[in-house]
Parts: sequence; structure tokens; C-alpha cells
Amino acid sequence: MLMVGHWHLKCHILVRASGVSVPLSICLTLSDRTLLTYGEFEGNRNNAGYKLARNLLGTSNLLTRNRIAYHPEPRQLFDRYCDIAVHLHLNQLRRIQFGTVRIKQQPLPVGILALSL
Repeated sequence: MLMVGHWHLKCHILVRASGVSVPLSICLTLSDRTLLTYGEFEGNRNNAGYKLARNLLGTSNLLTRNRIAYHPEPRQLFDRYCDIAVHLHLNQLRRIQFGTVRIKQQPLPVGILALSL
């Protein structure tokens, strides 16, 4: 048996007779695959990115040592995580900006207008 992340995988599952490489993502933990799919919100993004990078490199090294071909390169998966993180950040900024515009467009109650004059 081969230990990858927290999963026990039999070598014959990973090494295919056809010589086709294994997707690196299936060898990662569920939490790593979730990060690659959904990203992480601000506040834990750096810690989650560090954990993901460490697991990507460790898993790829283990697969390489066992002569198991995989794809894509760890950097490509990490770049995908970074792209999702940037996208989430931009969406948060857009929501804040949209909320600010809506507040400015709403008319003030008459009592507040009179107090501010």
C-alpha cells in the first residue's frame, strides 16, 4: 500500500498499464481538493495556501519517488488556487463597492435631512 496524504492507495490503482499519468489532485486530501475548487476566504488564505503548497510538493515528491507519473505539475494547481483567491477577493471588493453605491443612492429620511442642514 502507498500512503498519500491521509489516504491509503494501492499502487496498481495509481500505476496504469496504459502508461497514462494520474491526476495529482486525486492523490490530495479532501480539504486540499476543496481549496482547489472553492479557494479560501480572506483571513485564512495564507495559512491554507501554505498547507496546500506543502501538500502539493510532498505528494508530487512521493509519487516521483515511487515512479508514478502524474499531471499537472504542482505549480499549476497552486496557481489555480491563487487565481480563485484573487477572484474571491475581487468579488468581496465589488460587493462592498456595490453596497456603498446603494447607500449613497438611497434618499435620506426628511428628519435626517433637516438635522444635517
